[in-house]
Amino acid sequence: MGLGVTVDDDSSSEQVRASPDREAQPLGEAFLSLCNRFGLQPWATARDGHGLWAFGAALTSWLQQPESERSTGSELQLESIRLVTTLLIIVGAVIRPASGRPTSACKQALDAVAAARRTIASQMGPVASFPGTARVMERLVRVRGWRKLTVAEQTLAEALLDLYLETLAATIKEAGAEILLATSEAWLTILHTQALPVGFDERLLRATSWYLDSYVSSRAR
Repeated sequence: MGLGVTVDDDSSSEQVRASPDREAQPLGEAFLSLCNRFGLQPWATARDGHGLWAFGAALTSWLQQPESERSTGSELQLESIRLVTTLLIIVGAVIRPASGRPTSACKQALDAVAAARRTIASQMGPVASFPGTARVMERLVRVRGWRKLTVAEQTLAEALLDLYLETLAATIKEAGAEILLATSEAWLTILHTQALPVGFDERLLRATSWYLDSYVSSRAR
């Protein structure tokens, strides 16, 4: 994809590489600032060629590609899956959850997801569903840990998956930093309040992204 930081992510064999530069810094700074509100781990604050800041730089470079140089079709869809998935896994790894789960955790999390989806709607208007969306929603019940969720948690997991899929659809239509930040904030709210069991969001991401990657790749053949 021509990006500049190496990010280890075993959900994809592809490595994202980017070299942070002066023009690519703002989104990296925005992610650091956002995550810091949720208790950013000290080791995650470095402004070097690795980690959250550098991945933000890589994303900025990708978002700012001239229209004539951007990928299209299935290649753009695959890039979006891998980048958005990796972003959400990274932000989930660098924050510290709250010391205890508030009684209103699920409501806070649902409100945050709803706010992010409103941001997407206000920015993009109607957006066509991402390829494979219906099948992915059906496969949610196969994610490890689903059957142990309460009814409220299952509702939240469904809303979270909807947000992830809407973010992918918005990204391939017109990639924008504001949408990625809004989705990240909702994701961080869920992790910080522990509204879902620890690790469930990452299992959801890996299972979903694997299926979408396979689905899009098979259609491209």
